Amino acid sequence: MWTSRLRGRARERWVDAYHSHAHLSATELSGIDLYHRLRLADLARYFAWRTVHKSSLPLPDGRTNEEHLAEVRERLLASY
Repeated sequence: MWTSRLRGRARERWVDAYHSHAHLSATELSGIDLYHRLRLADLARYFAWRTVHKSSLPLPDGRTNEEHLAEVRERLLASY
């Protein structure tokens, strides 16, 4: 998810904008970091499965399963 790349003030602005348009409480929004980590973990599982099972369905951006898995794992580790 692209929002997992936001850091510092950019992330604060995004959360403020989201909060001003959504009907979510500050408490609900406080869990967004956990949601991002769970989403990245799910994407890592998905690309690992595709890699192990040699899924050859084309990906929209032309990159391989292994490339996606490496990127997602890197983003997941950076999120802690």
